Amino acid sequence: MPQLADIFETDVYGFDYSGQFPVMATPLVQSLKRAYTPTYVLYMSIFVIVLLGYSIGTTAVIDLAASHPEGVVGVVLVAPFTSGLRLLGNQPKKEKTPFFDRFNSCDKVSKINVPVLICHGARDTVIPSEHSVELHDKLKKPVTPLIVHGADHQSILNGAYPQTFCRIHRLVIT
Repeated sequence: MPQLADIFETDVYGFDYSGQFPVMATPLVQSLKRAYTPTYVLYMSIFVIVLLGYSIGTTAVIDLAASHPEGVVGVVLVAPFTSGLRLLGNQPKKEKTPFFDRFNSCDKVSKINVPVLICHGARDTVIPSEHSVELHDKLKKPVTPLIVHGADHQSILNGAYPQTFCRIHRLVIT
């Protein structure tokens, strides 16, 4: 997180999932929303807020952004996936998401009402970029996505591909 603050010359407020299992997804999202509200009220009401999620963290950011929190002006999703079961079954285009899929970004992303930038590595074998394409097609306010040729799941945010940070910075300053 300190690197992001330095790169964007801004303050960064970071959070992390305390667990990543489907049975815990609902309590985690609720606790994330509870954490966001007082933080916003106490510290961030004077700041421009752009939410950024990476990999499994994109599900938390999508859940939060879909609830239309005050002060959020943009969302960045790096290596997102459509849903947990779609990812496990290698079916990003599956028509319906089972009701018990706790990581269901595909059905929630259309509720986000601020600009959303999606970044994905073309060589990502953990989460194929087709998931990003599917999510992008469902956005209300899509920003032209960034598919980084040569980048994989880990390298897209490790500094090896500065175009990722340039595009995120462009969203932050607009």
